[in-house]
Amino acid sequence: MKFTIEKKIIEWQIERMQSAILNNVNSPLSSFFLKLTRSGLFIISTNSELSYKVFINKKDLIEIYDVGSCLIDGVFLRDVIRKSDKQLSFHLIGSELKVFWEDAIFSKTTRDSSFFPEINFEQKGIKLTVNAKNFKRAIKNTAFATTNNPSQPILSAINLRSEAGFLHFSATDTTRFASEKIEISNKSRINISVSAKNLKDFIPPELDKDIELNIESSKISYIYDNLTIQSRIFTIEYKDISNILPKDSEILYSLTINKRDILDLIDKTTIITPGKDNVINLSMSKNALKGYISQYDSGQSNVQTKNVLDFRFNPRFASDFRFDPELAQVNINYRYLKDAISVFDKVIDIHINEKMNKMLIVSPEKPEICQLVGLVLV
Repeated sequence: MKFTIEKKIIEWQIERMQSAILNNVNSPLSSFFLKLTRSGLFIISTNSELSYKVFINKKDLIEIYDVGSCLIDGVFLRDVIRKSDKQLSFHLIGSELKVFWEDAIFSKTTRDSSFFPEINFEQKGIKLTVNAKNFKRAIKNTAFATTNNPSQPILSAINLRSEAGFLHFSATDTTRFASEKIEISNKSRINISVSAKNLKDFIPPELDKDIELNIESSKISYIYDNLTIQSRIFTIEYKDISNILPKDSEILYSLTINKRDILDLIDKTTIITPGKDNVINLSMSKNALKGYISQYDSGQSNVQTKNVLDFRFNPRFASDFRFDPELAQVNINYRYLKDAISVFDKVIDIHINEKMNKMLIVSPEKPEICQLVGLVLV
């Protein structure tokens, strides 16, 4: 295998494919697979969950001398390309790959390509057309609610479910729940779960137009700019968790406030470091929202804002003497609360259910988004 190519062409492809490279230096999955044909150069990267394949047409190569293939360390390939001049050449001699340009030459022993998995990049299955920009936004607004706990892999996934012209994104770690829906142009029905980590790298940053997703029983994929991107799908069923949202009749307290005001209050209150559970106490009334933290070893903080737009008590519970119609007090993980609030723009509505164990956060400006955070019972 021997060819010459412009730096900017191969560097661009390697940079956007490196998300699928493992950090384990001894694994074949920390490598790029290069295959040169008379038609052009194929590059593949995979971590067994997320996979990329790009094709660089021969017209975009300066010269093809000899065809062939090799498996080369990903860090080496990325770094040597970054440090190269405008043009560089690759020459495979036996098991050694030489990369060189006018003033430099580097060599690296290749890896046994028989250990690199054979990946089927065929595009088939259910077709679903989505806007890439909206897809990325929905992933961003739900991914933080997943878990990193390896004992519960399905909770590291985002569930994608299409219904009635919308694609619904849902995620939970059992303590919080995040959901968003985006419009889709076709009525194909899917219900799949994909690793949140994979979905974060599923759409390139520069892509914001419509793409056609291909969904099979084991993978989701699409092609963009000669780049095929695909991710495995979880085979474990994702339980329907939409019923965890409190119904209107179950809402006890409601607070309307500007996003900026409550975030500012949280930031000021947490100058005193909360305990290991990151709990902050919030007191809500029609006159003020107060934040409170008390730690034996670090002190106390007590902050309030009077910029409350509205405070409501559900009249259904007027005869229930367990509840104060003028004041609501809850304890909540402030980090989870900030994550949930961050997806909105301006005005938010905070609802507390009658069991005082759930906080529902929505916004009239973004009715397609819903955030739920479990309250801390102390």
